[in-house]
Amino acid sequence: MATRVRDIVAELVKAGFTLKKGGKGSHRKYWHAKSGVIAIICRQDSDDAPSYLIKQVRAKISEATGSGE
Repeated sequence: MATRVRDIVAELVKAGFTLKKGGKGSHRKYWHAKSGVIAIICRQDSDDAPSYLIKQVRAKISEATGSGE
């Protein structure tokens, strides 16, 4: 079963990111208040998440939380 964009967004929210105003079209900005890291999510929640987006989001989570995962 493929990972959906909604699952990636849930990981961001769990890590402390919040939705920030802005973004164009289907692009959304998620911001981590403590570290200032911003992650841009494209596509709709029900779409399959491409592998590059999964890697990118997990790297942003590691950057924001300071963990070396």
